[in-house]
Amino acid sequence: MKRLTFQEFATGFDLFFLIPAILFAILGLIQLYIDSEIWIFRIAPFFSHFFMLTVLLRMLFRRDYVQFTQMGLHLSIGTFPKNVNYNDIRNFEVKENELIIKRILSGTLRFNIAEYAREDIDKLLNMLHQRTNL
Repeated sequence: MKRLTFQEFATGFDLFFLIPAILFAILGLIQLYIDSEIWIFRIAPFFSHFFMLTVLLRMLFRRDYVQFTQMGLHLSIGTFPKNVNYNDIRNFEVKENELIIKRILSGTLRFNIAEYAREDIDKLLNMLHQRTNL
């Protein structure tokens, strides 16, 4: 049996929660129009919100979201690599790291440190330490 990749698993997870959310939303709309006493129509809005929240929370913790945030940060500080590999956005070219270091040293780089990936900060600090010790 073939092992699922992370992307295949994530897509299946989304569909597993998104399909019931849509079905319960439809039941909730029917409840608005017919004002039924049937219990499934009464609880439909609650379940719809629950399933939708589950999908939204999972989307927040996806690798794609983290990469998208990092991409936006690199674009905003002008260090985005020209030939970008979207699957592995953390692998900077040395030139981009040196540009960041120059901007840190000159004081022209301002960004929220909480948004920056921990590994990238460590890498930059090590490079900065190496350059100042030479």
